[in-house]
Amino acid sequence: MIRALLFLGLLANAGAVGLLFALSYYVFGGPEGPLSDPPAIVVWIGAMAICLGAAFGGWRLVRSGMPVAGLLVTWMPPLIALTLVIAF
Repeated sequence: MIRALLFLGLLANAGAVGLLFALSYYVFGGPEGPLSDPPAIVVWIGAMAICLGAAFGGWRLVRSGMPVAGLLVTWMPPLIALTLVIAF
């Protein structure tokens, strides 16, 4: 059960990373990428780092014998993103 939930969490994080890559054209301002809004770039890079870090950190926690903490870390970015989508 833990492995299945971890796999689904990793899949959700991969989907979030894929969505961030798909939206990067709009975040970076299209062809004039370096001329776009710097705060948007910082938020985008932070979101990518959080998604990738949470996936790796959750996997490591599950492998080291802390499955509940690993699942919480793995599922945190997709659940926060879902909450933000529903709230706004």
